Amino acid sequence: MRYFSLFLPFFLFACGAGKEAKSPSPTAESTIPIRAQTLQTQTITQPITVSGIVAPQTEVKLAFKTGGIIEQTYTKEGQTVTRGQLLAKLNLSEIEAQVSQARIALKKADRDLERAKNLYKDSVATLEQLQNASTGQEISASSLKIAEFNQKYSTIYAPISGRVVRQLAEAGELIGVGNPVFVLASTEQAFVVKVGMTDRDVVRVRLGDYADITMDAHPQKKLRATVSQIAQTASPATGTYEVELQIENPENLTLITGFVAQARIQPQDAQKYTVVPASAIVEADGEKGFVYVLKGNEANKVQVRILLITSSYIAIESNLPTDTKVITEGAGYLTDKSKVREVK
Repeated sequence: MRYFSLFLPFFLFACGAGKEAKSPSPTAESTIPIRAQTLQTQTITQPITVSGIVAPQTEVKLAFKTGGIIEQTYTKEGQTVTRGQLLAKLNLSEIEAQVSQARIALKKADRDLERAKNLYKDSVATLEQLQNASTGQEISASSLKIAEFNQKYSTIYAPISGRVVRQLAEAGELIGVGNPVFVLASTEQAFVVKVGMTDRDVVRVRLGDYADITMDAHPQKKLRATVSQIAQTASPATGTYEVELQIENPENLTLITGFVAQARIQPQDAQKYTVVPASAIVEADGEKGFVYVLKGNEANKVQVRILLITSSYIAIESNLPTDTKVITEGAGYLTDKSKVREVK
């Protein structure tokens, strides 16, 4: 019995050691095969996608210099007009009477000046009287110029060739000084797309940047445009900055003010981004995404910010070191802390 009690601890220890030696360890069959690659950087120009409205590059409001009754209009809204074409005129009875009155006054002033000169030669009139007559003649001549100028601009001629996009008054209406009668969109210059940009985007664009334009009105056509104007102040109504994109070579397409257009602008400022294959992103929600990072034989799930998505890669923002290996194949079978083995 004494020998048995001494032998028992050794027997139990030996049994325990045997069991520990037979416990399973991680093998190739219990790990998930994956492929991984080191994070890469690429210089990318991130496009800016915005929507806007087609408009003529030049749009003018046409009005009479003087007020009065519109006698006749010679065009209608939507019609095309040519440079120098008569568009409308006022009833000229009053303005012609003013011109006639100014001419008569000038003739009288000319006679008064001539008489004053003769009297001054005969020492009958004083120098002051001669000077007053000369001043009166100059005033009458200026009054005639004003009347004739007002007469000239009591008719409206097209200053450019274009299309009447709005008609704001009709024949027979009494119109005030400077009130627009027509709004004329030029066809002598290119059309533009006016877009509104946030402050974050507007600082990235430069004059001359290219843009691709598509429209619902011409879904099969893609037009090229360039940034032609950038506002330096924000719109009080929207808080955005207006940018004009001048459309190049519209190929005789019908472009009408108000067409909705989508623009994809390619800024000149290229930036360096950390990129991964699209297969490396396992979850995505807006700008938030997840990747699996390889650490030894373990896959760690890490959150990243998605900046740009293309057909071949995804640009991300993260705090990962540049030598980090990201799992690119087999990530769909993983969970955080999964045991993995890298295959070539």
